[in-house]
Amino acid sequence: MVLNVKAPPFIMCLNDRITEMCLYNLVFPRATALYFIDKLALRAGNEKDTDETADTVGCCSLRVEHITLHEELDGEEKVVEFDFLGKDSIRYQNKVPVDKQVFKNLKLFVKGKEGADNLFDRLSVRSNNLSSRGDINCYVCLFTLCRHLTSTSTSRT
Repeated sequence: MVLNVKAPPFIMCLNDRITEMCLYNLVFPRATALYFIDKLALRAGNEKDTDETADTVGCCSLRVEHITLHEELDGEEKVVEFDFLGKDSIRYQNKVPVDKQVFKNLKLFVKGKEGADNLFDRLSVRSNNLSSRGDINCYVCLFTLCRHLTSTSTSRT
């Protein structure tokens, strides 16, 4: 026998708040980081060798100071400007229009933070089961190679 009982309003409100907290604290950061990894081929890593002297970062270790958000830039809407040292101390500078939801997420992530604060402060490769760095980096390499080969083969015909 199934009871068709409606939860009291305070329980509904509590469920909505828990769902919202989970979305903003867990789902949105992970989805946004994966968006960058997939669309921009950023490396996932946030773990560093202790011997490493350069301040290199990956997607999961981006700090607020590494991005600038532009509602409009050069005729395009919702643009994220990146500037940081990537793997092997190679400077990554890029201005990329992003999905509206990604832009909205980033605005939430930077709110109330200083430049040196982590952009994805609740996200790491290990603790959030984002997969291993090797898996993600391998996927990005293969996907980029396939995209390049497809565009090369279609341009030859």
